Amino acid sequence: MADAESANPGELVMFTTNGTGWQHIGEWTKKGVPNTRTYVPQNTKDTFDPAKNYNGRKPVNVDGVNLPGQNASQILNAEGVGSKGKTVAWKYFGSPDLKTSGLGTGVFGSNYSAGPFSVPLVMTRGASEVGIYVMAAGKQAAMIGFLPFDESDAPESYGLATHAVNQVNGVTGAKVNQPYLGDTRPDMDENLDRSDWKGDDKDGSGDEGINQILPAELKGKNE
Repeated sequence: MADAESANPGELVMFTTNGTGWQHIGEWTKKGVPNTRTYVPQNTKDTFDPAKNYNGRKPVNVDGVNLPGQNASQILNAEGVGSKGKTVAWKYFGSPDLKTSGLGTGVFGSNYSAGPFSVPLVMTRGASEVGIYVMAAGKQAAMIGFLPFDESDAPESYGLATHAVNQVNGVTGAKVNQPYLGDTRPDMDENLDRSDWKGDDKDGSGDEGINQILPAELKGKNE
């Protein structure tokens, strides 16, 4: 999951999951900005503090960088939502975690990713439901994708080793010659049987184990 457009103060994008907590897998740097800085969680309590009066002429200072304040002002001063007189408590549309924006939890965001700040990519595992919440005075977007993994079949006590599987370029459709060991390409795994070290071989292709790294005349031999 990722924000699909650079987010200024008051442009809010949040992700939720009922799977594992959100995990940071990378960041998009800015084209033409060689010194792109890592993303910063939006401090919504500050951004939507009426006393601060951020607007088109008063920017929001984020780690020494002035970002435009008009989006926050437009949302804060918008007319009531639903029944007349009801408004939204925008200060709660951000994470109390001002270090990572909620990594390791079920809710990630919102973040500043405009100007020199990067766009974070996060993932979750084992989810049956994920949510994308976009709140902005103008146009804003988010992206969702699926990342297949080849998993180990060692018992849980050994931890979980994974690597991403990529066989086709998602943009051009061209074949991706991803390196791998042995004579069998890795396949996507999920919820493998980890009781006997053979769960990956029983699920899909046998891309682990001694046989797939031996020459044909030695396959299946114990010694």
